[in-house]
Amino acid sequence: MVPYVHLIKHCDDLGIPADKSSTLYLFIGIFASLGRLGAGFLCNMKFIKARHIHQAAAFTVGTSTMLLTLAKTYASIGRVCHYIQCGRWNDGNFHYY
Repeated sequence: MVPYVHLIKHCDDLGIPADKSSTLYLFIGIFASLGRLGAGFLCNMKFIKARHIHQAAAFTVGTSTMLLTLAKTYASIGRVCHYIQCGRWNDGNFHYY
């Protein structure tokens, strides 16, 4: 949750205007919805285990959160936010284990 709370302040420290940095929350919401749909589709496949999706998602979220500190431009921060949300595919899939 830390990247969401301090995202605007981080962008402000880098000199990115608040109106541009606030659109990152929009990207986070859009990619969260797409990620949940994708995870639901994958979990319905017989040959894919939900546990593996969860592990891949946790790895992606952790790696992307660490990379957020290295992002210095608006485009790179947007890409990292996209990867954070793509990694959150596991949000609604805990009951499949």
